[in-house]
Amino acid sequence: MRRTSPRRSVRQNEAPEWAVTLAAGLRDIALQVGALTAEMTRLRLLLGPEDAVDTALLTIVAAKVGADTFSARELWDHAEYDHILGSALAAADVSNARQIGWLLARCEGSLIEDHLKLGRDGEDSSGVVWVFRVCPAKPIRGDTDVCHD
Repeated sequence: MRRTSPRRSVRQNEAPEWAVTLAAGLRDIALQVGALTAEMTRLRLLLGPEDAVDTALLTIVAAKVGADTFSARELWDHAEYDHILGSALAAADVSNARQIGWLLARCEGSLIEDHLKLGRDGEDSSGVVWVFRVCPAKPIRGDTDVCHD
């Protein structure tokens, strides 16, 4: 019968100290990255349009779509043959449909020209469906949302 020494079994069951330290450090980094990602998302949603170029883009989009619903993919596809929309997207440093979606998400709830509010209207196979809602000059008493369908 073969005996295993207690010293050998301990070595087989334990990771080296450097590996334990490394794993703990990686866990800490992963937690920090997760917290920073969540904070960046929160700040993007709070900030709205970053500058006058974003505001101008939203104004052009509102003029193009009117009261119709739209997706970021539809805007990107439309920009291929609409020179004004394409130029506005280029000026806003938007180079694909996903970036349009990020810009729209960041600007959700923003008022355009003091009477149009960008909001979500659901989802479809292209992603989020967006709409501009007309806001009345005066909110209805007791209403917290000043824009209505």
